[in-house]
Amino acid sequence: MKPVSLIRLGKLERLLFAARLSQRSLGTSASLENMHRLYEGIKDEVPATNGVVTGRIPPWVNGALYRNGPALFQIGVDKYEHLFDGMAAVQKYEVKNGSAVFTRKFINSKSYQKNMAANRIVVSEFGTIAKYPDPCKNIFQRFFSYFTRSDPTDNTSIMVWPLRDRLFASTETHYLHEIDPDSLDTIDKVDLKQHLTINSAIAHVHWDRDGTIHNIGHYYEGHPSYCIFRVPAGSDIKDSKMVATVKSRWKMNPGYYHSFAVTENYYVFIEQPLVINVLKILTAKLRGSKLSECLDFWPDEKVIFHVIDKVTGEHVNKSVVYQSDAFFTFHHINAYEDGDSIVVDMCTYTDAKVIEKVYLKDFSEGKIDETLRNLPMAMLSRYALPLKVTEQTPSNKNLIEISGCDATAVKTTDTTVHCTPDTIYDKGFELPTVNYDLYNGRKYKYSYGFSIQSEKVIALVKVNLATKTSLQWDAPGCFPTEPIFVADPNGPEEDDGVVLSAVCTIDQDPFLLVLDGKTFKEVARARFPGVQINRDLHGFFRPAVQCRT
Repeated sequence: MKPVSLIRLGKLERLLFAARLSQRSLGTSASLENMHRLYEGIKDEVPATNGVVTGRIPPWVNGALYRNGPALFQIGVDKYEHLFDGMAAVQKYEVKNGSAVFTRKFINSKSYQKNMAANRIVVSEFGTIAKYPDPCKNIFQRFFSYFTRSDPTDNTSIMVWPLRDRLFASTETHYLHEIDPDSLDTIDKVDLKQHLTINSAIAHVHWDRDGTIHNIGHYYEGHPSYCIFRVPAGSDIKDSKMVATVKSRWKMNPGYYHSFAVTENYYVFIEQPLVINVLKILTAKLRGSKLSECLDFWPDEKVIFHVIDKVTGEHVNKSVVYQSDAFFTFHHINAYEDGDSIVVDMCTYTDAKVIEKVYLKDFSEGKIDETLRNLPMAMLSRYALPLKVTEQTPSNKNLIEISGCDATAVKTTDTTVHCTPDTIYDKGFELPTVNYDLYNGRKYKYSYGFSIQSEKVIALVKVNLATKTSLQWDAPGCFPTEPIFVADPNGPEEDDGVVLSAVCTIDQDPFLLVLDGKTFKEVARARFPGVQINRDLHGFFRPAVQCRT
């Protein structure tokens, strides 16, 4: 499909744009007027639409930014209740020769099809219970479904990721959808349970430079287990291989995870005290409970760090428990090996109350100010795990000897190492990204994140983890999304490149923001007049050489 329009500004407009950039660099506050409208979702798909480019997008930025997230929050008169619940849409920003083209399509899941056919919500999501029965079931099927485990939603609304030249969308069930990278049409649905002994998998997969895919999931039968699996380079998802299984320390309450980390030789995941109450899940439908109400946070329990050898699938230092005081995390940022230690960076909260704070009723016109003001802030926290711990290792001594790192790891018993974090950034840091293709699993220096610092400051942040300093971009009435770093192919340094973020707005056209990777100053934007983009969650940039043509 050809683009709808193409507009470029003249010399005078470019000068005015440069003046506005100068003003923004001083730091501004986001207006709250009509902010609630950004949480109302979208209703339509968007054909290929050219943007209005101001500034200059570097010519080497050549490829497609793919984004995924909940988009449709009302079907008929029914409204979803939680920020994570809307029907998924994939958005694409294709950048080439200094221009940008926007496209959006809904993922054609069975949940989407059923809801749209009924013109109401008939499939329950994480924080929303369907008020009406599935019209495809007769009265007897509906009755007996209350006493059986129902099939989870296939609304794959969290992440979109590459498998060589293919594209997949994922959520936190056992379903994936393959998406056509060009048209964004839904090609097929994949059921991971047909290939692996799991009940669910997380959305945040990792992909190696050779194309290997790594992921982790849960298996709930008997004693619940955490399951690490991978798709070998050059293989298909049907060729997925189980690498390791680790039993939960709680027999009926496995820990919840949304992400995990990889280094060059290890997998690292945490068993945090936000637990999945399996009994509550099994009886949720009978009790009329939401899935979000089946999670329990146990503040008196410890966080356990699991380190798994990538090759053997064995626990590293199986006789030693790496632990810390309770916290909650959605997102690992990165991890790497540093001498005899593993460094693990995460966005951490003191508890899991943030999940309860993002119901859509709290983002209504009369409540959004208070909600943003009181939203829990994640901290950028660095932990370090010493790998060589033996009976001879001294107790009550910090085992971490990494320059500039204030994280500690102390052997407190013969079988326990207690870890405390180095808090690198504490003003709110979420949706973290790095120079993924070159530095994921390797020692790195920079991370980019999204920061709701108050009801007035909603920003993008670049953090230097070595110096613990930061740079920030924010603008009035603008709500940026997850920042994605695109490396300059000729740049020798880690932050040589640009950062892309799709920005939702209140009183102006939405736009694709382009920031200089080093200075974090705006160098360009591509506006999309007449288009409403939805606040999505996660995505990645695929260079044109990896895109289908």
